[in-house]
Amino acid sequence: MIRPAQRRDLTELVELCALHARHEGLAFEENGQPARWEEALFAEPPALHAWVVEAPGGKGLLGYMTAVVEYSTWAARDFVYMDCLYVRERGRRQGHGRRLVETLQAFARERGIHELQWQTPPGNALGLDFYRRIGARPLEKIRFALGADARKPAA
Repeated sequence: MIRPAQRRDLTELVELCALHARHEGLAFEENGQPARWEEALFAEPPALHAWVVEAPGGKGLLGYMTAVVEYSTWAARDFVYMDCLYVRERGRRQGHGRRLVETLQAFARERGIHELQWQTPPGNALGLDFYRRIGARPLEKIRFALGADARKPAA
């Protein structure tokens, strides 16, 4: 079942984020994210939107997706940027990723937004294949990061 994230999910989201970072070969440092996520997710208006995939029988979370609404200077309109999409290995190939993206498309449509964007590492063959299967097309760009919070490769 896919549903909006709730306060009770925030602790388990830390575990999912750590798994996601490891999957992408990046370091993850737990540093009090749940409190900041709570502030971002449950503000009016929310700064961050999140959905989770709940395992059958309430046996934890199988995955999550987060997104923000951004503004495109060139297009002069809003778009939805999917920051994270991750499904645990035991939950993959069951349609959860596709349903998460469909959930995000519905979220965008409800707001009159017609474009989704996201990124994935070039070595994420599983993700690249999935995104192509659902009809997404790659945009050729290189993302940069600067500052203390720049993501670092896992040691």
